[in-house]
Amino acid sequence: MNENAKKIRPAKSIEIEPQLKEPRFRAMADASPDAIINIDKNGHILFWNSSAKEMFGYSEAEIIGKNVTLLMPERYRFPHKSAMNKFFKTGKGQYIGHTANLEAKKKDGTEFAIELTLSFWTQEGQNFVTGTIRDVDQRMKTEAALRDSKKRYQELFDGSPVALWEADFSEINKYVRGIKAKGITDFQAYFNDHPETFSKCGELVRVIDANDITLEMFGAARTEEFQDRVRSQEGLGFLENAFIALAEGKTFHESEGRALNTAGETLNVLVRMAVSSQDTSGQLRAVISMVNITSTKESAELHDVLSEINAAITSTLRFDEILEVGQGRAAAAMGCEDSLIIMRASDNYEIVFAHGRLKETRGTLIDAEKTPEVNHVFQKKASLVVNDTSKSNLTGYEVAMFREAKSLMLIPIVVGNEAIGALVFADAASGFSEAKVEFGEKLGISLSLALANARSFEATTQALSDAQGLQRISTDMTKSLDITEVLNTGLDEALGAISADHGCIYVRDEPGTLTIRSQRNLTPEFLAAKTIVAQGEGCAGEAAETQKIFAPTKETGTFICADSRELLRLDCLAAVPIIYKGNTMGVLEMFAPVFRRISERERNIAEAIAGQLAISLENASLFADQRNIADTLQGILLVLPDRISGLDFGRAYHSSTEVAKVGGDFYDLFEVDDDKVGIIIGDVSGKGLKAATLTSMVKNTVRAYIYEHDSIPKALSMTNEIVIGPTTAFDFVSLWLGVLDKRSGKLIYCNAGHPPAIIKRKTGKPFFLKATSPVVGVLAELDYIAEETHLEIGDVLILYTDGIIEARQGRRFFGDDRLINFVENLKKRDVKEIPGDIMERVFSYSGSRIADDVAILVISRTLPSK
Repeated sequence: MNENAKKIRPAKSIEIEPQLKEPRFRAMADASPDAIINIDKNGHILFWNSSAKEMFGYSEAEIIGKNVTLLMPERYRFPHKSAMNKFFKTGKGQYIGHTANLEAKKKDGTEFAIELTLSFWTQEGQNFVTGTIRDVDQRMKTEAALRDSKKRYQELFDGSPVALWEADFSEINKYVRGIKAKGITDFQAYFNDHPETFSKCGELVRVIDANDITLEMFGAARTEEFQDRVRSQEGLGFLENAFIALAEGKTFHESEGRALNTAGETLNVLVRMAVSSQDTSGQLRAVISMVNITSTKESAELHDVLSEINAAITSTLRFDEILEVGQGRAAAAMGCEDSLIIMRASDNYEIVFAHGRLKETRGTLIDAEKTPEVNHVFQKKASLVVNDTSKSNLTGYEVAMFREAKSLMLIPIVVGNEAIGALVFADAASGFSEAKVEFGEKLGISLSLALANARSFEATTQALSDAQGLQRISTDMTKSLDITEVLNTGLDEALGAISADHGCIYVRDEPGTLTIRSQRNLTPEFLAAKTIVAQGEGCAGEAAETQKIFAPTKETGTFICADSRELLRLDCLAAVPIIYKGNTMGVLEMFAPVFRRISERERNIAEAIAGQLAISLENASLFADQRNIADTLQGILLVLPDRISGLDFGRAYHSSTEVAKVGGDFYDLFEVDDDKVGIIIGDVSGKGLKAATLTSMVKNTVRAYIYEHDSIPKALSMTNEIVIGPTTAFDFVSLWLGVLDKRSGKLIYCNAGHPPAIIKRKTGKPFFLKATSPVVGVLAELDYIAEETHLEIGDVLILYTDGIIEARQGRRFFGDDRLINFVENLKKRDVKEIPGDIMERVFSYSGSRIADDVAILVISRTLPSK
């Protein structure tokens, strides 16, 4: 410490120090942001607060007792001493009680601007001075930082990409405190029960500032106009939850709400409110941000609707149902009062579904040339959206709806590479938003996929139905070999397949001449003039001449069939040649009251029926020769002994067609020796003379080997080798072969791929005998396994071919279960009557339509066992 410092510490000065260090004074001084320094009359520093330490860089230990001039630039030291001496002598000082702007010096020598305020005080006769020093540079920096911060805040506020506005909620806060004073704690319930509180809070909102995004969102030109919208009854929706949060004392709140802009449009907004604490003026401020989520929310809602529509339209394969469901739900979601579905109809378009005010337009045909926008959607396979028809050139519409609509959306329905239809929505509440356009286009894709699936399923189902129909037609036509019956059946089937009521079949009786041999609903005048026509004459003659289906257009039909039209007052739909091995056998011709083009499917069916007619006609011409052979062979293949000692037996046989008598199912009973009887029932693949030949060979071969070896497996193995030799891979035989000992009742049998035999005991339920061996005639060197059972007197052995169990009622087979149930419930009958009973039951089940041959053989022992 220097000499001056030593001189200034008299007794009185020492007594003052404890007063300066008094805790309350020290605490107050240290809390001050300004530097506080106490000096005596000699300028020695007696007190130094925390702010002085921070400002000058000296610790208390370093500075106490030092002269205050240490803190001054050199230029101020002498003037300071002079001024202090003068003040203590005269009591007058330039800076006492005033603020002076000077410079000070830090410990590191740095000078800085200060504001200095001096005060004089006396204690116990001694004079002291207190200096209060404020760092002007730091204040200026702080003020500049505050200005910059406020500027940056304003720039961020004004330039925010979201809507921001600042509000004074002070009056609302007072109003809410009044509610709290009533003891209310559940503000959610209170506000809901007293909706007028929302209105009151709205009236008390004062908008301080709002950025441009906010004004734009609400369609307001000025902050005051936005404030009016916020305060309005219909505009309060988005703030209601915020008012409740404010009442609950929350300083942050987030919720979704609905707002109404000045144009009357409803907006879905996400609201975030941040509340500041009250400032010194008592204001309670809040900053509110808002994000317009109308499009996002609308997209989400429309996505949910689209998911529901997809679930509905993928759960059905009906074309009409898909369109109706898709249109109805979509129109509601789009907010459209009116909507249509338009589909192609030949060269024009047809309204197939109509919703709203347009229901009566369903079925209306639209001229493509008079509806250019619809035509554009179909041609370009692209959507068309018009939000304001008054500003577009939509004046040429034929349908009134299009002329009167304020907004329109047309969306193509595309299947494959073709636009087959269009969805039309009209008058959305405020036009079609991006979300609605996207929804509409996705709906178009969904409908397109669903309709493609439905069309594919329909085509598959139709193809299956056509195939089944053609199979049935083929079966029906081959059931008879009478030429008149074949022609009538073929004509009826052809007319039914293409929905025509009038037609005929010409048959070529001699070269160059066609004669009607079957007709439906043709006029006497036509028959008189057209029963016989020359090849090349009219539609039928043209088809016979070219050997190609002739389906005339309006123009060619008028030229070729003018006389037919005059005589019939009908148009020719098609004339289909009946061709067999390159030769024209006749022509199938069909007519309709109104001309129309037959479809590709109808052409295919008509040609298939004509092809079957050709085969049936050829078969009919050969039938007479084959029937003589068939009658001769049937007597050989199906003959049984009149009686066999020790046995009762009955049999039944039915052929599915006239020609089937020459082959197919067969049975046989023959005596092996005095005690044993051979039993055979079988089914040869195929029909006709070839099948009869194979049947005869199998029957006689089995007999021969049973006689020679008395071994069922041996007989079947050797028969198998013989059948494989001269036959093809498609020739085979299912066979049941047994040998019954009439005296003991022992039955040895082998089932080679045949339906299982049934044994009906005198007592107990009937049961099937198991089948263990393969069919005959498929693979060489096969082993056959014999099984053994016992047949008591009064027991019944029932053998049958698969025509019994495969008889159908619709798609359901007669089957094993129905057969064994019928056998179980048979009343005691003569064995000879049982085959007829079974046959009658099967015929009843199938409606007398049995597609396969049927053979039944029933056997029972009559001798007592020994």
